[in-house]
Amino acid sequence: MDLADGPVEFQNYYKQIKHPFVIYADFECTLKKIHTTKPDPTDSYTINLQEHTPNSFCCYTKCDEKDEHSKLEIYEGSDSPKKFADYLISEIHR
Repeated sequence: MDLADGPVEFQNYYKQIKHPFVIYADFECTLKKIHTTKPDPTDSYTINLQEHTPNSFCCYTKCDEKDEHSKLEIYEGSDSPKKFADYLISEIHR
């Protein structure tokens, strides 16, 4: 492939396979202020000011073929990242 030929584009649209399911997910977090010491100005540094603490998620599984297979999941709790991973695994086996 030569870059002088221009951009590479997908052309065989008839070979696409449509996925029957898609999952939309969103996390909500609480921002917690971080107290830090003053950095050394002679070194390169990044100042962390806040920490994101996940507290909830919403997940929507959309079925393209039958809407009765679509599902909405809302969870609130400090263990929401683990529950989100568990939910995704359960969706694989559903």
